[in-house]
Amino acid sequence: MQQHSMLVGQRLCEIREAKNLSQGDIEQRTGLLRWYTSRLQKQNGSRKIAGCF
Repeated sequence: MQQHSMLVGQRLCEIREAKNLSQGDIEQRTGLLRWYTSRLQKQNGSRKIAGCF
């Protein structure tokens, strides 16, 4: 499960940077809180996200 949360965080970071978006922009567009986006990107993703895969 940890591997999936790492992939989500890595991909989120890649997309966010490619589109020149801040974590605040992600929060406004998706409703994901800024601290949660940060945790995902640091590859400390929630088990709830990992459990979805």
